[in-house]
Amino acid sequence: MGRNRRQQQNKAQYVKIPRQTLRKGIQFPCLLQATIRPIELVDDFVFSPYRIQRRAPGHYYFKNGCMWVPPPEPMGRFLGITIKNNEKQMQFFSGKDGILRPTKKQSTTGRKERTTYVTIELDKPQLIDYIFNPYDGSPIQIMADNRLLLPLKTIIENFYERGVKRKIINKFIYSHDHVYYDANVALKRYDQLYVVDTNTFWHKDRAHISVTVARQAVVTSIEQSEILFELGRCLAFLTLDPEGTPEIEAWKVFIEHLLNATSDIVGRKIGIIVDSELDCLESFNLRQTNLPPEYPLPEGFEFIYASDSSGRDQFAVNKLLAACDRQSAEYIRTLKATPLAQLTSI
Repeated sequence: MGRNRRQQQNKAQYVKIPRQTLRKGIQFPCLLQATIRPIELVDDFVFSPYRIQRRAPGHYYFKNGCMWVPPPEPMGRFLGITIKNNEKQMQFFSGKDGILRPTKKQSTTGRKERTTYVTIELDKPQLIDYIFNPYDGSPIQIMADNRLLLPLKTIIENFYERGVKRKIINKFIYSHDHVYYDANVALKRYDQLYVVDTNTFWHKDRAHISVTVARQAVVTSIEQSEILFELGRCLAFLTLDPEGTPEIEAWKVFIEHLLNATSDIVGRKIGIIVDSELDCLESFNLRQTNLPPEYPLPEGFEFIYASDSSGRDQFAVNKLLAACDRQSAEYIRTLKATPLAQLTSI
């Protein structure tokens, strides 16, 4: 009996981890030096606004998420969360003319591992009570002194390794708001969502032409594995021999159009999905620099980066950008066959 009791005690030291945790591979890379204490899987974690006794440092696994409790000492201003093997595919339904059209899932055989990385910047070093990461993609809870913290800056990146440089699939940069790790659920932050795609080509009549297609995207439902969306009416415009960066110039034209044509845009959070100028978007969104030459991004507007070449089976922003890019390509084929003298009438 004594031997059996010791075996049962030893078994109790192993951590019971739900399958979705193993599949997502959730890590806290900046916290790896912490003492990990094995904890049994318990019921759903419920956030309470009332002061509760601080848990012992370690990882805790619940049915609705995982929690990390750091040692009782101040942490730095920057936190990082990595989610590896992010291969979850979404079923997209396009609601056009009242008919739902599901899109096919893509094969993942042989493709490189997808990773999600979330960077969190706090206003000062904090004595963190805990960090709770829900499995349903809802905001991460960072508690300090029994208060829910809203970071100064949050960056969500989805990428895969490609030689010496990462291939960024999509990227969100925003400030003073809840921390998301799921790029699809993060779209709930926005009151209105638009897609803007610009392409430049050389016309046979010896002129550079920049073509921009902009559409409003209405995402009506975001579930665990399904997204229902609809693309609104199209706004297309072209520029002959554009000056500066064609994409940035087009963004400014489109923003001014929204401000002048839309009466309910003031005070709302507007997301604009784009596929260029990745290195500049952070400074634009955080209002550290203006759009060149001197155009300040209006209050409430944010750029979201998305690639049209990958991520279409996983992320709504990539799916929407690819749809807009296809329409732009159709316009370009038409414009190439049109004499330059007639383009001003299009």
